[in-house]
Amino acid sequence: SVTSSDDLTAEEAALEEIQEQNLAPEEVIINQYAQKVIDFSSQYGSDTSISYTAYNITGRPSKYPDYGDFPETFAMRTYGRWWDIAPSAMHELQPSNFLDIPIHDFIVVEFEEFVIPQAISIYETYNPGAIVKIWAFINTTATWQCLWSSFPDIYVEKRPRKFCPQIKRIAQPTKIIRLEFNHIFLDYFTEIDGIVLTGKKCDVREIGDSARKSKKGPIQRKLESVQFKLRQIENHTDILKDFLANDLGNFMKEAGLVPDKEDNTPQITLKDLPCEILFKILSYLDLVSIFRTAQVCRKLYDVATDPFLYQEINLKPYWHSACDDLLLTLQKRATLLKKLDLSWCGLFYSITPSVFKEFVRSCCKNLTHLRLNSCKFINASCMEAVGSVCVNLRELCLRNYSKSPSVLNFHCLKNLRCLERLDLFRTQIDSDLLLMTLRYNPALKHLNLGICNATVNMDDVAIQISRYNRSIVSIDMWK
Repeated sequence: SVTSSDDLTAEEAALEEIQEQNLAPEEVIINQYAQKVIDFSSQYGSDTSISYTAYNITGRPSKYPDYGDFPETFAMRTYGRWWDIAPSAMHELQPSNFLDIPIHDFIVVEFEEFVIPQAISIYETYNPGAIVKIWAFINTTATWQCLWSSFPDIYVEKRPRKFCPQIKRIAQPTKIIRLEFNHIFLDYFTEIDGIVLTGKKCDVREIGDSARKSKKGPIQRKLESVQFKLRQIENHTDILKDFLANDLGNFMKEAGLVPDKEDNTPQITLKDLPCEILFKILSYLDLVSIFRTAQVCRKLYDVATDPFLYQEINLKPYWHSACDDLLLTLQKRATLLKKLDLSWCGLFYSITPSVFKEFVRSCCKNLTHLRLNSCKFINASCMEAVGSVCVNLRELCLRNYSKSPSVLNFHCLKNLRCLERLDLFRTQIDSDLLLMTLRYNPALKHLNLGICNATVNMDDVAIQISRYNRSIVSIDMWK
């Protein structure tokens, strides 16, 4: 049976204790429900209600195995294709980065116990089939691992489903799971009633120590993959130096990196192309490929670090690897940056406010588009830097900053006069400041105040728009 420390009866708790006493620690398999919601991209319900909110995904399923539209479940804000073709639709920046399955929404949940994951069960009670990826956060290395991915299901029976995909087996413990969704084939909202994580109970401290001791570098892993034996020398500190001096040529031949016989026929390589052609080729590549190209040789490095390649940067597809080091590297290259999307990045402070502010001051003076949806590192000082530097913004997206009172400093909006899109979905903002922002931005076309704070009077907003924002195209006032 499925167990959770929050929901166990006295009898179930006693039974589990007996099982743990009779089994070796490595054999204890536990099932647990989600205990806490850490982050999510959207929800259908408001924070002042319990209907259709992300919190409903925690604990035991309340409706499964029933099928239907239940407010006790978790539902997201969008579904189907309409949201991508509507006049208010936002097109992704740097589309070359989206080589994988498009992700529309996500939710991150935490469980009580660390386990080596063996199975994940998701209870879908309405319009199933939108789950496309499952990730696990590995605390010992502070990294994410993808456990399962697939394209969204086109044909799924409209009935309750306990979705149990075959996940990738990993040896590291986790208690944080992220689900990602693609709603493109849905004709109405999908609803989730609960999540169960099944795994082998473990001591995360022991595994962390073992992982640090057994960590191998990329050179050692490559040598082992081709079963290449190093020369035996007495001084181990000189192994790498000796390898480069004596064994590198043989290793490259055994690894198939060079031909056995020399070919004197002249060959035209990528390096022989003009820089203009190379630049054009690189302009079609995703960010990861551009970074890899920069490591090939000096000429390709010069082309791959050209500031004109970094006028648009979208790190949203790389939320799992975006960090301070990446921003510091981009800071040297993106001196002509115009459009930036850091949405979903920086969970668990992989990006820190200080590095973000330094990046803004160095690279964002000419910024016209800024998307910071669900960025956990954003604070008042970050917003102050944005307001003082990015005065030419035409688009500003700040979703999911719902703490009351607001932890952000929205007085920076007073400096903005060119806004055409303002997205404050589920974000707390002072009513007077919002009205002033509308007045100062007569070119505003798209305004999203969905699930905004209750202190904002939508009647006053409508009157202000009628006076100052005659170019308005779309308004979202969903409550």
